[in-house]
Amino acid sequence: MSKEQKRQAFYTQSPEEVLQAVDATEQGLSSSEAEKRLAEFGHNELEEGGNDQSWSNSSSNLRI
Repeated sequence: MSKEQKRQAFYTQSPEEVLQAVDATEQGLSSSEAEKRLAEFGHNELEEGGNDQSWSNSSSNLRI
């Protein structure tokens, strides 16, 4: 897959293209690949707290 195809938004691609782009199958990742990614990227967790007010700012713009 070309770099251009990998940069294309996932929602514009077929499921098969997305799976290929992330090196996965319909069954998910193999155990070894999951362990490798966990070691590289860590757990899929959001940090608690913080002062990100972007949602608050965006919602105030939607008020009528």
